[in-house]
Amino acid sequence: MSIAEYLEVESDIFRDISNSRGRRTLVGGYVSISDYVLKNGHLFESAPLTPGEKSYVRLLGMEKCKLKACYRNAQRTFLFHPGVHGMVLKYIEGYATIGFLPVQHAWLSLNGKVVDLTWGPMDKRGHRKGRVLGVIPPGFEYYGLAIERREVSDFVFAHETWGPIIGDYECGFPMLRGNGRHGKSSRRAVRSGARE
Repeated sequence: MSIAEYLEVESDIFRDISNSRGRRTLVGGYVSISDYVLKNGHLFESAPLTPGEKSYVRLLGMEKCKLKACYRNAQRTFLFHPGVHGMVLKYIEGYATIGFLPVQHAWLSLNGKVVDLTWGPMDKRGHRKGRVLGVIPPGFEYYGLAIERREVSDFVFAHETWGPIIGDYECGFPMLRGNGRHGKSSRRAVRSGARE
């Protein structure tokens, strides 16, 4: 099953649950985060990095990136490394798979190519041997959408930590609502039950 097919199935399940409870959508016209990503994202294709892109990636500080910290790795790197001439760096959030079920994940895109600072191919002992840098290994898939620098910055400063922006339940799912507000006032309004 491809990652897009998985997202369709998951969205259908949430839609059925929502309909059985008399609700048509979760928020903002979407029944789930997977529904939002499916409708707004795209599948990333494998493509090798150019020599200039490889040089730029070396400047990103991959040695500071940790396993199981995709949001931290991608958001931190994105905020502290603006693109330079000819290098368009984007923060991507969505779903990825490494041969099993897709999971929510964050990575970067450099000129449209996957730069995953968290995951990479594994050796026979289960140790990571590199990262996904342009060429997507067999069994890996990436489906997601770019989130603007201001959205990432607002989220990090509002929450004072790294985490999923699309699935930001503390602020009432602003990406799904379409307003993209991640401020502390949004968090207080959601906690108090107020509607924006």
